[in-house]
Amino acid sequence: MSQKFNAWRPLEHRLMWVRLFRESVILIEATTPVTECRDPKDNKFLELAISAKADVLVSSDVHLLEMHPFRGVQILQLADFKQQILWEAVTERADRLT
Repeated sequence: MSQKFNAWRPLEHRLMWVRLFRESVILIEATTPVTECRDPKDNKFLELAISAKADVLVSSDVHLLEMHPFRGVQILQLADFKQQILWEAVTERADRLT
């Protein structure tokens, strides 16, 4: 790995991140063609979300965001996704306390 990244994080931290990433990743093959997006280059993200049976696609791309929801997949900006996750965590905790 390049030494120029040492200013960002030490090599051992970067190698640990790569190992954790590889252990966590699930490769998905797009099996459902999509052609509905105004920007054809964005169809691949919708194809992967549908093929992966994703609940949420997080994006800042306006062409994707305007399609929310798409075939049952929520398309959210990061801030909205974080708010939703936080709200669900608070609600779940409140339910456990009652």
